[in-house]
Amino acid sequence: MRRVGPPGRGRREEVERLVGQAGSYAIRIGGRWYAWDVVREALRRALELDRPPHERSREAKNLAAFLWSPRPDRVGYVLARPRLLQIWRDIRG
Repeated sequence: MRRVGPPGRGRREEVERLVGQAGSYAIRIGGRWYAWDVVREALRRALELDRPPHERSREAKNLAAFLWSPRPDRVGYVLARPRLLQIWRDIRG
């Protein structure tokens, strides 16, 4: 993730395409840059952060465990994969 500077500094077209205002953040996923606001909303939906922790689905809990694991493993990835794909679909369009 990187901070996108004010327009006119660096590649102006990239800055304007990614964010509409200076000082926003962008994250690179799969070789493409995405505005952090889009990724953040997709993560919030996938993690079900609008619900109390005890009401979240098993898939949301598996995703959280995978994302915050100090050493992610294959089992955690397999359990989190449905939500990871959902996030990917949300940010791609």
